[in-house]
Amino acid sequence: MVGKTARTLADLITRVSERLLLLSGLIIVVLAVVVFIGAALRYFVHRPEPYSSEISMMLLVGCSLLAFAGVQSLGRNVRADYLTRLYPPLIHKLLLGLVAPALGLFYSLIVTYYGWINSLYSLQVREVSHSVIRTPLFPGKVLVPIGFGLLCCVLIVQFCRGAGSMSLRPRKDRPSDSWAPGAGR
Repeated sequence: MVGKTARTLADLITRVSERLLLLSGLIIVVLAVVVFIGAALRYFVHRPEPYSSEISMMLLVGCSLLAFAGVQSLGRNVRADYLTRLYPPLIHKLLLGLVAPALGLFYSLIVTYYGWINSLYSLQVREVSHSVIRTPLFPGKVLVPIGFGLLCCVLIVQFCRGAGSMSLRPRKDRPSDSWAPGAGR
């Protein structure tokens, strides 16, 4: 029962993070359109448009923060595989299955915690930007704890899968690779 619930929760976290990765892709398309419109107005109409720069910065921040968990979930992040290949297979599995997710989780928890504090303060004082558009800063700041919070969930799932794959003998009631890193791909 617990194993089925854990797998369902892990699948849900994976699906949400991958959907946010798709949303990040759509944000990139919108970002390209905004930058194109700003450049076209500047060079062809000779009327500089002050909003496109600020909007593109907000979209770029949102795009990157929403994509962290999806990239981690798919295992497409940058890592130092050339160093871990020098170690024996058990150490290699330990580093990539337990140590790396644990360190990432530690860092992500800190960013999530302080991101919530900062975004709630921004909401409380109604903080706005000091630029042409004077946009509220809370929506952008709340993306930090949302993105890193989901990354924490993905790292917990990866840590559990790594811990499950560390058993020396596979259990007979489940396949040996069901909780291995990247299982289900």
